[in-house]
Amino acid sequence: MPHRTAINPDRVFLAALGVILLLAASLRFTNLDWDEGFLLHPDERGIVFVAQMIHAPESLIEALSPARSPLNPLRDPDGQPRLYAYGHLPLYANILVAPLARGTGAASDPASALLRAGRILSALWDTLTVLIVALAARELAGRGAGLLAGVLSALSVLHIQNAHFATVDAALAFFCTLCMWLLMRHAKYGHPVSLLLAGATVGFAAGCKATGALLVLPLLATAGRVPRRVLAGALGAAALCFLLTNPYALLDAAVYGQALTTQGAMISGRIDVPFVRQYAGTLPVWYALAQQGGWTLGHLLTTAGYAGILCIWRMESGKTRVTAFPLVIWIVVALLTTTIPMVKFPRYTLIYTPALCVCAAYLLAVIRRQRYWLGWGLYALVVSATGFQAAAFMRIYQEPHPWINASEWVYEYVPPGSMIVTESGDDVLPIIIQRSSVNLIRERLYGSASLDILAEPDGEAKLLRLSGTLSEADYLILASARQMGTVARNESRYPATFAYYECLLSGRLGFEIVTAFNRTGREPGVDFPPMLYPDPSFTDYDHPTVLILRNEGHYASERLRNVITEGCADTPAR
Repeated sequence: MPHRTAINPDRVFLAALGVILLLAASLRFTNLDWDEGFLLHPDERGIVFVAQMIHAPESLIEALSPARSPLNPLRDPDGQPRLYAYGHLPLYANILVAPLARGTGAASDPASALLRAGRILSALWDTLTVLIVALAARELAGRGAGLLAGVLSALSVLHIQNAHFATVDAALAFFCTLCMWLLMRHAKYGHPVSLLLAGATVGFAAGCKATGALLVLPLLATAGRVPRRVLAGALGAAALCFLLTNPYALLDAAVYGQALTTQGAMISGRIDVPFVRQYAGTLPVWYALAQQGGWTLGHLLTTAGYAGILCIWRMESGKTRVTAFPLVIWIVVALLTTTIPMVKFPRYTLIYTPALCVCAAYLLAVIRRQRYWLGWGLYALVVSATGFQAAAFMRIYQEPHPWINASEWVYEYVPPGSMIVTESGDDVLPIIIQRSSVNLIRERLYGSASLDILAEPDGEAKLLRLSGTLSEADYLILASARQMGTVARNESRYPATFAYYECLLSGRLGFEIVTAFNRTGREPGVDFPPMLYPDPSFTDYDHPTVLILRNEGHYASERLRNVITEGCADTPAR
């Protein structure tokens, strides 16, 4: 009989994992130039602005002087403190990689090179996160669960989107996931090296963003009865790696602490900042779960992930439960700290969504072992639903950014000299566009004014300014639904502004929607946003809806004021 070569399961696993990583990379590295280098993401703008000012010091003495050091992101070139609450690690990494990106395509100037480098690194961090997710799930439930978890992570819309942004979130998620996997290995095998390496990743995660310091909690919970010197070594590794990558957190501790305090006050709602009022009235935990189910992960993956946590905790005992202990602890800690405070940006949940993919894969693996065909059917259903959502999301990058399309439309169809009114707190359109070596600049072609929608409380003075500005407008551009959505969630705070939007979109103010732009492939809706809609930070960076309205009525200021006042009186209390 001919000799049959035995199939090596580990080789099959590695080969399949390689295919999954290629899938993940293709989704993350494709369309990194989604805004044609215009820096349309506000956090990217802030990071690139700081990165442009970082350069090598002339001496060690200058480097060690926080007020003088050009390496210190916490201060501006004049030595004055700046509000920079992110870690140094992603910033320095962007700066180191930027020379490799400079001079290629859109990345021909320093700012564009930094932007390009940051997005490449985010895509790389998140692709590596997929790898760690697969290894963690294999540790918990075998090779099949590992591959399934890798696929689910590769197809997660939240991760695909944030891999396209030159921000700190993808790097933070990678180190959090790596720490989780190392803690699982320590819990399973008891190797001190795994705990020491986990401690190092805690430092690197905190070096990306202070939130990473939360990893100390699962580390302490997992350490259990290890010798004190091993635990001290892990905590020492965390401190050392943090200080090596964030030296000015120590050298300029007061400024660093103030930045974190201010950021914490904003997140908790102790500081009333207009751009986070969109979360007024949102329910703790539930809002984040609704965003995950409806937009960032999908209902099936979200349900399977949280059900997997319960399955682990209720059904398993012995080695499996011990291995999963740090995973569950981390999800609970991250869930409570990111979904209970007032500010609930979906990207905050990136630190534990990889763990949800592990739990989802575990649940489906358990079902497949007990109900073979049901398990395979659920595999296909969850993967296909998550994949369909990923494919639908990737379609948005097949069209130019709506702000670019809207700006080109303005330059082509709006007569020079027209008065264009926009909303403060949002990007001002039209943006500067270079065509045929000629810069089309808004200030040279059009008059401009802005409506202060959120910063001012409603009152007679605001209403007069609003109606006066509208009476002078030839065109009104709403760059996104961000302001409308915030007003909808704060109707009692902005009753007149709420009425203004209703009157505007119904045509009672004399404005007519002449065109709209988005990337969804659907006709943009113009209905007043409901209370539950995609989080603005999910839609308004890479696929906002733009409305351009023309002033057909040219009503006098007094008439506009009266229409809004009547609309406010007619609006039923809610």
